[in-house]
Amino acid sequence: MASKAATPTQKTRHHMVPSSRCIINDEHRRGNIRIVPREIHEAWHTIFHNMTPYEIVLCIILLWAPIGFFRKVKLHATWEFSEYKYTLGRKHKLPSRSILVYEEQYNKYPAEWRILFDHKTFLDIIAEVVEYWSPKGYFIDVELHARDNSENFYYEYHHEEKL
Repeated sequence: MASKAATPTQKTRHHMVPSSRCIINDEHRRGNIRIVPREIHEAWHTIFHNMTPYEIVLCIILLWAPIGFFRKVKLHATWEFSEYKYTLGRKHKLPSRSILVYEEQYNKYPAEWRILFDHKTFLDIIAEVVEYWSPKGYFIDVELHARDNSENFYYEYHHEEKL
């Protein structure tokens, strides 16, 4: 008997922090799995490969948004045994040369980008990555100020641990 063909709406298990980047194998307890339609899952990995949520946010800020769009950036994330912090300074520098590999991803796959984010702004996409595409508690603090066509935009996120 032939197996059922995969459809774009078929539900799949997506690791928000790629399993290849995890040391601990307990993603169920840590909330690292999100069930998403296959079409979205495939579009995600076409653009972001096995990037972590933190790396995705950095790529948007440092590589894909127009230079000068982000005026203030403070990121603080943690996962497993590592802590990640980035503050945008006066000198626009990359925290790691390894993300340069993804410099052209945003422009290479417009159909996949539309599937994931349609016409959202870079600020809205970052908010979605922080709040929906990351395990709970992954991002500790995010503070972003952006300016486009003389209009100011702000996004802040602060994870509050329940005692």
